[in-house]
Amino acid sequence: MENIFPPDYNKQESPSIPGKPVSLFIDLGVMDIDRIDESSMEFSIQTYLREIWNDQRLNLSCFLEENVRATIGIPDLVVNELWTPDLIFDNVKSGVLFSLSVPNRFIAVLRNGDLYRASR
Repeated sequence: MENIFPPDYNKQESPSIPGKPVSLFIDLGVMDIDRIDESSMEFSIQTYLREIWNDQRLNLSCFLEENVRATIGIPDLVVNELWTPDLIFDNVKSGVLFSLSVPNRFIAVLRNGDLYRASR
C-alpha cells in the first residue's frame, strides 16, 4: 500500500492544481442536540462529518481495478501520511472528535479515485 505515494509526495502540500483551490465535498449532519442554554445562547450537538476530495498525486490504480470493491478502507498507518483537509468552524467554543478506544474516523478510496473521510 505504501507504493501509492510518489517519491516527491508531501502531505503538508495540498493537492491543488496551481492557481485553483482543492474541490472538497462536505456533508455535515446533526445526530443529536445535547443541550440548549437560552441564557448564554449556547448549544451542544453531536454531528457526523463526511468529506470527499481528490489527491491526483497518489497512485491509486491498485484500488481502481474491476474486481475491487467500490470502497476500500485505508489503514491508519497510510492515513497518517496523507494530505487531509483542515476544516475550520468559525465561532465554535469547543469541539472534539468522538473517541472510545480508537479515534472514530474512516478514510477510504472510492472507485473513481476520490478519497472519502467520515468522522463523528
